[in-house]
Amino acid sequence: MEAENAFEELCLGYANRGMALLEYGYYQQAYDDCASAMEFGYPKKNQGKLIMRQAICASKMGDFKKLAEHMSCLDKMELNENFSQQLEQLKQQLPSQQSKPTLNEAQTANDAIAKRHKVVQEAGTKGRYLVATEEIKKGELVIKEQASCFSPTSMTPICQQCASSLMCAPIPCPECHQRVVYCSRRCRQLHATIHSYECGLYSRDLMDSCIINLSLRSVLVHMPEWLRHLSTLPNANAQQLWQSLMELAAGKHSRDDDDDPQHMGLAMIKHLKKSEEERIFALRANCLQVYLFKYTNFYEQLLSSTAASKEHWHVVLAALIFRCVAQLRKNFVFYTCVHSIVEGKELALLQPGFWHQPYHLKRGCLHLFSDVDFNISSYVPQLGLCNHSCEGSMHIKIDGGVANCFAMHNIKVNEELTYCYGDKANCLPWYSRQERLKEVYGFNCRCKRCMQAQPDEEYFSFHRYRCLNTRCQRIYVPDPFQHIKHLSWWDQPVPVVIYCTVCRQPQPMDRYVQFSLPGMYLPEKRRKLYEAFNELDNWLLDYHSLKQCLARKLILYCFILQQAGCPLNKEDYIQLTRIIKFLMKGTEVQMGINSVQYITNMVFLWDFIALGKYKCSKQDMQPMLATLKYLSSEQQKIFMNYYNDFIEQQLLQ
Repeated sequence: MEAENAFEELCLGYANRGMALLEYGYYQQAYDDCASAMEFGYPKKNQGKLIMRQAICASKMGDFKKLAEHMSCLDKMELNENFSQQLEQLKQQLPSQQSKPTLNEAQTANDAIAKRHKVVQEAGTKGRYLVATEEIKKGELVIKEQASCFSPTSMTPICQQCASSLMCAPIPCPECHQRVVYCSRRCRQLHATIHSYECGLYSRDLMDSCIINLSLRSVLVHMPEWLRHLSTLPNANAQQLWQSLMELAAGKHSRDDDDDPQHMGLAMIKHLKKSEEERIFALRANCLQVYLFKYTNFYEQLLSSTAASKEHWHVVLAALIFRCVAQLRKNFVFYTCVHSIVEGKELALLQPGFWHQPYHLKRGCLHLFSDVDFNISSYVPQLGLCNHSCEGSMHIKIDGGVANCFAMHNIKVNEELTYCYGDKANCLPWYSRQERLKEVYGFNCRCKRCMQAQPDEEYFSFHRYRCLNTRCQRIYVPDPFQHIKHLSWWDQPVPVVIYCTVCRQPQPMDRYVQFSLPGMYLPEKRRKLYEAFNELDNWLLDYHSLKQCLARKLILYCFILQQAGCPLNKEDYIQLTRIIKFLMKGTEVQMGINSVQYITNMVFLWDFIALGKYKCSKQDMQPMLATLKYLSSEQQKIFMNYYNDFIEQQLLQ
């Protein structure tokens, strides 16, 4: 990751990492590293050992075609006695074996979009939207669609081609200051054309915004199709090019308006305001156009495909990038995913203390995947047509570059398909949701939830207190605070005073904020904390958000203690199991059993089951297993391996 343009160091680094990965059992990654080492100039006299490692990896992966190729190459080399013996052992595998499909060969195109919807065009502010064309049951797949393009949004390295986040051996671009990595050489090759246009932008720090990145990629990805349309123009200036593209946006030249992502990309609603922010984005779009012209060969395809001059393309290209910025600011999808809480989590798969083989965690280590983070922002054309609702009819899972939308409830024929653009209604009050939607997306929400007479009734149910004044002890919900837009005061650095809305007396909040954790390595300290947590039932009612927050804090600290070697006793497991089940149920009620947050709390209970500290029935396990479909495929793999390795054998009949 550090050796930029230092090819001598890179080739040695890849060779050594490949040897380590082979020992760990990451055979595809080890194979790729050997190839990378030779690509960067590994000394020819020593390449035999790299080819031998590749042959061993090919054998382990069951790719006997590659194994034969490497053995043929090794036969022409002078090998020492050790390598010669290894070669003879490998040769014995060839006659009786057939090649399994390799990872690359097994990867096929994603399933076609699940066509259970249609586009409806309505006059007025609502515009186009999607409705169901058949009855869809809760939990069923509604839409499956390949993202047109995506952009990483966090500091965690994400493969720029397939969006893999659980990389054990990231392959960086050595030219752009460690900002771009891939999970494999294949992904790097597939993304090579797009990255060739972007590479210099990273070293110039011009890709510091996910919207700018996403907008530029949208233009780069769709331009070949747009050029096929523009190539029919006999002569063209900037105005004619733009007019033809806008006709394409209007669907006048599309053979299938509903399914053409290039047409849909141009046709998205744009939100342009005469503000300083918009002028800055316009300037950024012009900077990107100048960069593409001066520092890349991007203009070669523009000038060879159309009769327009470069001066006319200067204007059109900048306008296209700016248009995409204006559109994607209101139409991209953030995806929340499960992350590892391991320090240096971008290489979590290489933490030897937590794995007994690749993608197989050790017993009691699933809680390491209890973090939540935003992974990528993506543009998904069909999904971009869906309107917002604070109680959307669909839940979105982004798996790599594919969006999977599942029904949140039973959907009727011709019912509009919606999803929540941000925080769900139970997590923010009405006025805060409206303010955020207006600021970010430019509209006032008029969904069913927001149009209720009491739109915050359910939200308030997670913020109900009993007055601590012994002469009152009435149930109340605090008045809104002036300096924050929600009732989760404990997340704020500024001290907050809560008043009972019945007796108007201030509440002694130290009863909550002094829920202290130091000293928990002592059993008596933990016992007192469990008792204090139980007492909260008297003051924080039902599934109060603060009590859920304190529950998770307490659980995490106990797991950290256990990981550090501090043993928990039988009473600890009984109390913690009860608290975990409370947290899971509260998360289910507030955010849904299909939420990532539910899964990140579920991992604690799974660890207790795996350790034999809690007995779970198969019937109770089924709903938890069903939630795994909302994880990406690489995360599902780890969870299912853990279930098969440790949990299934512990279940009660």
